[in-house]
Amino acid sequence: MTNDNNQNTISSNQQQLMKYPSELIKKGLNLANKIQSPDLAKAELFLRLAVERAQGGDYQGALIGFEQALKINPNYYEVYILRSFLIYTPLGKYAAVINDYNQVLRLNPKNAEAYTNRGYAYASLGNYLEALRDYDRALKLDPHCVQTYINCGLSHVALQNYEKAIVDFTQALQINPRNADAYNNRGLSYCNLGNYKIALANFNQALKFAPNHINAYLNRGYTYIRLEQYLEGIADFNKAFKLDPQSSKQYFKHIEQQLGGALGYQNWEEFLNELNKKFSQELFDKGCDCNELGDFRGAIEAYTLALQINPKNIYSYNNRGLNYFCLGYYKDALYDFNQALQIKPDYTMAYLNRSRALMCLGEYLESIEDIEKALRLDPECCHQFLKNIHKIFIIF
Repeated sequence: MTNDNNQNTISSNQQQLMKYPSELIKKGLNLANKIQSPDLAKAELFLRLAVERAQGGDYQGALIGFEQALKINPNYYEVYILRSFLIYTPLGKYAAVINDYNQVLRLNPKNAEAYTNRGYAYASLGNYLEALRDYDRALKLDPHCVQTYINCGLSHVALQNYEKAIVDFTQALQINPRNADAYNNRGLSYCNLGNYKIALANFNQALKFAPNHINAYLNRGYTYIRLEQYLEGIADFNKAFKLDPQSSKQYFKHIEQQLGGALGYQNWEEFLNELNKKFSQELFDKGCDCNELGDFRGAIEAYTLALQINPKNIYSYNNRGLNYFCLGYYKDALYDFNQALQIKPDYTMAYLNRSRALMCLGEYLESIEDIEKALRLDPECCHQFLKNIHKIFIIF
């Protein structure tokens, strides 16, 4: 999820620090044996202690070690980097991160990674303009850094400069055409511009290269909803929940007001209810299409899914029962007609269809009773039914 309080409605990846190589940490642990000066050797030993404690989760002890190392050698810029990377960033102390990278850049003004990481800290504090300035400086020094382009693009997203964000993510993909985060975030930008089909193509690419990409599933699901492709949208949301329930819940909380409001609903619950209604209707329509094609099993599957969403839909029960009837599953058909009548006792068509199932099961008296009940409820409907009894389907 993003750190910002902007008006974006879908989920970007977090901006990231440049990952300093493990050799940088090892450097601090190995130099003690090579240094002639006792003071510098002592500084390196403090650094060794600080790194070990930080990696063990003892941040307070690590801070003491870093401070001691800097007292002895205040110009050793790697100490600032390691303290920022191992202590201040995990603790969310971004002002301290900025101060450390100020020192790094004072000592090494051409360190592109330092500009990227200071930009990350500015972005984490919501200061996206300052972050962009640092990313620009970093890219002048290292124009091939994929993560810097992604961070830059995410700052543009936070500022709702989506066209500029697309340029940055595209640049990242020119360097690394398999970067799933860049595809996801470019899709986010297109989605926020209302270019949903292009957004879908980007989310598809993200999932091609990272099949378990939570944000890509969530964002693609959101985009399907905006395109009123509810079946696909719900499927993507379900995949995301299976992969990471907690992140998915945070996502829905994040978009509650924006998505519900954008679609004309007062709250998230109202939106979900309407979404379920539309999704159920789409499945019901799919079942009807399968009916017409003679795909009875496909129709049963669609109606079953529709009933999972709306278990009170008498028409789904009636139509599923008819499909069971056509396959010769008369007991299953009888169950569905019973369910429909339990919900709506005056449902004429369910009595007529149940009479057919009962007749096929040899329950002739009960079959006649159902026809009599239907005649009392709607004589005209019954006459039409009996006239067309040779037809396979009687849809509500």
